[in-house]
Amino acid sequence: TPETYAERSRLRVIDRPGETAEWLVATDASEREVTWSPDGRRVAFVSKQDDRIGGDIFVADVEGRRLVNMRNLTPRVDASPEIEPQYTPAWSPDGTRIAFTSYRSGGPAIWVMNADGTSARPLTDHGDHIDAFPTWSPDNRSIAFQRNSPIGTRVGIVSVEDRSLRFLPFASDAAAPAWSPNGEHIAILSAPDGDRDVFVVTTQGRIVSQVRREGADYNPAWSRRASSRPQVVPHRDDRLSFRRPGSDDLDGRPTAHHSPQEER
Repeated sequence: TPETYAERSRLRVIDRPGETAEWLVATDASEREVTWSPDGRRVAFVSKQDDRIGGDIFVADVEGRRLVNMRNLTPRVDASPEIEPQYTPAWSPDGTRIAFTSYRSGGPAIWVMNADGTSARPLTDHGDHIDAFPTWSPDNRSIAFQRNSPIGTRVGIVSVEDRSLRFLPFASDAAAPAWSPNGEHIAILSAPDGDRDVFVVTTQGRIVSQVRREGADYNPAWSRRASSRPQVVPHRDDRLSFRRPGSDDLDGRPTAHHSPQEER
């Protein structure tokens, strides 16, 4: 059945912190989980334009406040499952590939495809778990992701080349990974003491720092400070933003920032 206006989720954009979020004009369907390409010219997002139940991965060029040249990268094909949602897209740092969660193999697994939708292949196997929220290593070689299973929620790291898989040895549940721009750390969410906090860990799972504040945290994401010279940004210039409860995550003012070295 067609969605009502109130049931649709829509995309918004902010030019810089502190400014008002504006709508991105796309389709008349629900859209969510938007992510910018590394060159800032395109976005990938989930849309229900062609699949009103599950949703597909779309890409589009951004012109002002409009999305143009939209293309469905994951359309249904013959013999596809009746319900085949695709979600949580993530661009590779070099902009050539997109990782995402797909049910096309029978259950939610991490897949990767070229940025034009070709050569899609699974990186993880489906089973009694849900794999989602992929995040790329800066060298384009590995993807960290969240796995929900009967034994808990863990962060896995899978090789894009040979599909070898390992999990971070974190003592409690770990979720929502975000790989740092310098490649040395991964931000995760965990709640060993009750409230969900942001932890920064090495790629081997050693804790570097923990953001201890009252209330649960969500959606960690790294940013880099601007530099006038092309260079590899050192660890001290990597910043981590995340959302805290009671905030408007569309007002352009991330509730909190954190530099891992602050708690070393």
